[in-house]
Amino acid sequence: MLIFLSIIVDFGFGINNRVIVTNAARDAARYGATGQPISAIQARAIQQTQGLVKDPNQVVVTFNDVDSNPGLNPGDSVNVLICYNYKVLSPIKAFANNIKTSYEMNADADMRMESVPIGATATTGAPKCP
Repeated sequence: MLIFLSIIVDFGFGINNRVIVTNAARDAARYGATGQPISAIQARAIQQTQGLVKDPNQVVVTFNDVDSNPGLNPGDSVNVLICYNYKVLSPIKAFANNIKTSYEMNADADMRMESVPIGATATTGAPKCP
């Protein structure tokens, strides 16, 4: 019974962390759409994760040229990818060796830019976690 209860609690914490990271990516992308530099977007994402993500390298910010105009222009997009691994809290590894104890819960958000940050360059390809 205690094992089942601990799994339910773990599931709840996992879903809560997924929601926090997803909302942080969306908020940071919206912040980046206003023409903020990459370092400010990363800081905003870290602040919004409520301590789940602490390293700026876990926040990948890219700018995408989505129209046919040369260079980045308002209307192109900023993408924020937050790389986060949820580690299971309950000691289920002690009962079964084949159960994963860490799950990727990466969150990705994309917004159209209202203004382009100074020095921003377009990237090609999908953003990837380091």
